[in-house]
Amino acid sequence: MTDGEGLGEASLFEIFRHAYITVPLAVLVFFSVAQVAGPVILYRYRLTRDRLDIFAFGFLRVARVMFDDIETIRLARMGDASIWNWPAWFVNRPFARFVYIRRRHGFCRKILISPKDPEEFIAKVYG
Repeated sequence: MTDGEGLGEASLFEIFRHAYITVPLAVLVFFSVAQVAGPVILYRYRLTRDRLDIFAFGFLRVARVMFDDIETIRLARMGDASIWNWPAWFVNRPFARFVYIRRRHGFCRKILISPKDPEEFIAKVYG
């Protein structure tokens, strides 16, 4: 047996042996970082007089929603059944209140976003 033989099996065993600790810890760290840093690094929302633009990383536009194309806009929480029906998730704050937007037309008809102040955001869209 050379030095490298058998090492792969032992390494995999060690990884899986500690997975019950490392996987939940990694998920917790990811969601904690996303909750704090998400508004800075993930998505940015820009409202103009007639549309909502959604940017990834602050510069790459990933969606445009015209106000006259909005069928429904409302507050949503993680427990709402309607948000689990395949919307496009453009969420910065995974534990915050969301704004659920349903469009009349287009590829992504259901959109979920998490602006800093959801009530004010909806009021601006209606205003």
